[in-house]
Order: sequence, then structure tokens, then C-alpha cells
Amino acid sequence: NIINIDSIEGATFMVGGVRPYAVAKAAVQFLTRMHAKQLGKYNIRVNSICAGAIQTDMRLHVRYDRGDRERPAELDDPERKAFGPGIGRFVPLGRAAEPSEIANVALFLASDLASYVTGAIVMADGGWTA
Repeated sequence: NIINIDSIEGATFMVGGVRPYAVAKAAVQFLTRMHAKQLGKYNIRVNSICAGAIQTDMRLHVRYDRGDRERPAELDDPERKAFGPGIGRFVPLGRAAEPSEIANVALFLASDLASYVTGAIVMADGGWTA
């Protein structure tokens, strides 16, 4: 069982200036479908989780890794939220996902409950791309 993690950027280009990222995530989706067709005869399931906004420090890490001179004080603060209430303008559920919510999708795909699921791109984005 193979579970890929990609992004809503691969399904629909939404954020300006990150075209290589969007192309890479679209490639993950293509590979997921291709490998599902190729590996099904070996009873290997291949799926991908297309994640939306997740409450992680990814944005701060990217900013710091791109050359911010000082490490952001809030980086890795377990109490800090990466997305505030404004994310509700984009996400019908009104909030970003907690990492555990994406992990639960992976657990489902890895389980026997998903024994007939392969080649799926599971949108775990709170309805952002709906």
C-alpha cells in the first residue's frame, strides 16, 4: 500500500509565485494514478492525500530557509497557529486542518476499510477546492 502526500496546489493553481511547487504536486497526482494502474495486478494499492491548509510551521520554515536573517521567534512554538480565522474565507469548514486529521485519512487508506480504493486523490482540504 503506497500513500502519497500532495497538495491542493497540484489540483488547482491558487497561490501566485509557486509554480514549480504546483507542478511537482500535480506530478505526484499523475504518478499516483499511473502506479495504481501498474501495480494493481500485484495487489498494491496507490492513493494520494491532497491536503489543503494544515496547522504546521511550514510557512515559517520556508520563509526562514529562503534567507530571513533572524529565525522567527514563533517557529516551532506548539501554541502558535499558522492560520488564523481569516482562512475561513477560503475553507468552507472555516479552519485549517490539524496534522492529526490528515494522519487519520492516511490511516484509513492504509487500512482494510480501503481495500478496494486505489488511484484515488483524496481531497482533504475542508472544502477549499469544492
